[in-house]
Amino acid sequence: MHVALDGGVGWAYGVHEEISAQTGINERTVQRLLKIVSQSGDVTTGVERKKRDPKLTDENQQFIAACLEHSPDVYLTELKAQLEEAYGVSVLPSTIWRTLRAMGFTLKKVFYMHR
Repeated sequence: MHVALDGGVGWAYGVHEEISAQTGINERTVQRLLKIVSQSGDVTTGVERKKRDPKLTDENQQFIAACLEHSPDVYLTELKAQLEEAYGVSVLPSTIWRTLRAMGFTLKKVFYMHR
């Protein structure tokens, strides 16, 4: 679907419903975005988000990589404990997982079959 986004022109009735249906974006969100576009011609907020400093340093990341080389089947909770013990850094397993993904590691799920 193509919708002409020319700033000052009003929107045809039902455009936001059609955009919502075709994109899966909430109808109210579409309405807000269309209003922003009609007022400014742009959908950016103009506010730059400040990136946080990483919770895990390069040294922490190297340690995690070394742990994985030694034990590739280690659990995230075990990596968390090893990191806390070695560096006193306490992070959630999800932080470790995001860091691993950023480092190029992939997930291998373990399934157990009940007998």
